[in-house]
Order: sequence, then structure tokens, then C-alpha cells
Amino acid sequence: MGEMPGSLLLAQLISDTVVHSWDLATAIGADPGLDDRLVELAYAFYAPICADGSVYAKGYFAAPSQPLPADATPLDRLVHLVGR
Repeated sequence: MGEMPGSLLLAQLISDTVVHSWDLATAIGADPGLDDRLVELAYAFYAPICADGSVYAKGYFAAPSQPLPADATPLDRLVHLVGR
């Protein structure tokens, strides 16, 4: 990935942890209990990366298969964006 500012690396690591925390909690049927600010940070990190669709084409994330409901929560928006 090359050089990047520490703040961007931190956002990437937090975002990855937020998504995988959701994955694990969902797998065992538990509430992920994720802080809304962390979810919003992760969404803000991933949204520009996903905007052009290349992450879906390259298979990094599954492309969302269904439209997002109008009343989606920030967590719903995040997991939808990253193909969960």
C-alpha cells in the first residue's frame, strides 16, 4: 500500500476492526455493541474506497446485492457498503 499518514493508517485499522467485530458478533448471535462514532469513522473511511466499485470488481468486498432500506442505521449502512 505504500507510505501513508499515521492518521490514515489508524483509520484503516479501526475500520477493519469494526467490520470484523460485527462479523464475529453476528456469527455467534451476539450484539456487536459498536460505538456509533467508530461505525461512522469506518463508514467515512470505506465510502470513498468503495465509490468507484473497484473493490467489488477485485473481490475485496462482495457487491451489495439488495438496496439499502431508507431507515437503515449507520451500522446497517456500513455492513451494506462492505458487502455483509
